[in-house]
Amino acid sequence: MAEEITVGSVVQLKSGGPKMTVTSTRSMSDRKLITCEWFDGSKQGRDSFPPEALNVVAENAVVGPIQVGPTRPWS
Repeated sequence: MAEEITVGSVVQLKSGGPKMTVTSTRSMSDRKLITCEWFDGSKQGRDSFPPEALNVVAENAVVGPIQVGPTRPWS
């Protein structure tokens, strides 16, 4: 079973990179996007990714593909 993603989940791009915290999930037409924030040293980053590009991270280990939880429509 795929790990469900929710606000507060820690994720990482399947291609690697920093661990990121999910700050929101949303749908745009039929496309879901996950917004994440992270720090690179003292510089803060923020971007949105499709759920297929992310793995949930737990206890310093990547646990596998994710499912997107409830989403909210664009306002």
